[in-house]
Amino acid sequence: MPSAILLILAFLLAGCSADQSIMLRHDGSGEADVTIVLDPVFAEYLVDLTATLGAGEEELESVFDLTALRESFEIEPGLTLVEVHSPRPEVLNLIVEFDSLATLFAIRSSRLAGAFRFERTETFRRLAVRVDRRTVENLVNLAGIDPFVAESLLPPEGNMAPGEYRDYLVWALEEYERDRPVSEVINDSSVQTRVTPSGSITQVRGGLQVGSSVVFRTPLLEAVTTPVPLEYSVIFGP
Repeated sequence: MPSAILLILAFLLAGCSADQSIMLRHDGSGEADVTIVLDPVFAEYLVDLTATLGAGEEELESVFDLTALRESFEIEPGLTLVEVHSPRPEVLNLIVEFDSLATLFAIRSSRLAGAFRFERTETFRRLAVRVDRRTVENLVNLAGIDPFVAESLLPPEGNMAPGEYRDYLVWALEEYERDRPVSEVINDSSVQTRVTPSGSITQVRGGLQVGSSVVFRTPLLEAVTTPVPLEYSVIFGP
């Protein structure tokens, strides 16, 4: 999960695909435009799981709790939720602004602290991200997702290899399988992030430079089971 890719990992669940475009200024401020789509298999499972927690019919019309999401962002320092809506139960669109990544990542109370670094010097800017299960869990909390729901999908910390976790999800979701095998849905689930910095790009780790942007792709299965944090970074001129 590159750069601000973690703004979207807040919704990380295997069975999800996400695209985000991030505009990053030289001072560390910027904006992220995110679209998250849950596969129907996982959307139906989450609706049923939410129903077991006593949610009303209105709440079950959408997988995402927009009220909880807004409240979560209100108490997160340095992040502003500009826009959020769910055009379909399995789809979430949001726009997030951030004032200073360096300040945000340095705040101990922030759920983004520790996994991200933003460095500024006279000659370059560097954004670095380390992603593992703990990072994902913190971002899921930021998203306002019920802890019980998150725990039902995230693997035990440090206890499952990718194949084991995939097999576990296939077993848990077999009754929701439709035309497409659950294993295939899980294998294809990923987050793609396009970061466009205000200066010229000089170095990329874990991604591919495309014109004036850097594109990062992270398989979600790997992100939640890796024993060693996945590392991504981009260095660009001021």
